[in-house]
Amino acid sequence: MPTEQFDRVIARLTSVVDGLDSIDITAGSGVAIQDGVTSTIEATVLDFTNSNPLAVRLTDTNGDYVATVTSNAGTGTFTSGGVAAHDAAVSGNPVLIAARANLDEPGTAVADGDVTTLWADRLGRLVVLLGHSDPEPPVTANGSAAGLSVIATPGASLSLYIKRVVIFNRAAAENVVSLREGAAGTIRFTGNFAADGGGAVLDFGTRGWQLPANTALVADIGSASVDVNVIEYYIAT
Repeated sequence: MPTEQFDRVIARLTSVVDGLDSIDITAGSGVAIQDGVTSTIEATVLDFTNSNPLAVRLTDTNGDYVATVTSNAGTGTFTSGGVAAHDAAVSGNPVLIAARANLDEPGTAVADGDVTTLWADRLGRLVVLLGHSDPEPPVTANGSAAGLSVIATPGASLSLYIKRVVIFNRAAAENVVSLREGAAGTIRFTGNFAADGGGAVLDFGTRGWQLPANTALVADIGSASVDVNVIEYYIAT
């Protein structure tokens, strides 16, 4: 088509579109998008009115690109698959995951279930904190009999996660101490502690020793006073 004739066609189409409030498009019409892949129009209206200037949804035949715009401000849902699958060689411009750089903790905690940003230092290295983000305060208990309750039951569906325990024997004789799950539950630790200050530091790892739901931490102690100090623990489902 000659250039002048083409320009006249474009001008005519422009004047027609300018005079319309909307254009109805049959669902399933093929439209070429930027990467040259044929898209399928799933919405049926391009609306040019002030209340809703654009309402359209495009998906390509591969199903890895979706664009939905429905509001006057141009906001909506824009999702795109990556340019390479897992374990494939990197190509093109893969989507990057950003984090918020901060030397201190990012700020006020969000509510459960809310979206939050990742935390990184100012060189882009992700900050990862070991253990639970909301540990309970330390607990200490002492006694000289079986069935000493160190931490009470946390409530239905909740479990105690014991991470670190320090035990000291203040008696003039050695003592055997056991830690168990509840008053008659499974014993998970037993140790013999020397007289006059014998002790140990028990480390149950980053995740901790999970007791059964709604179960107390109980210590069985010999004939003299022993201090059981739970330095770090948390409560979770």
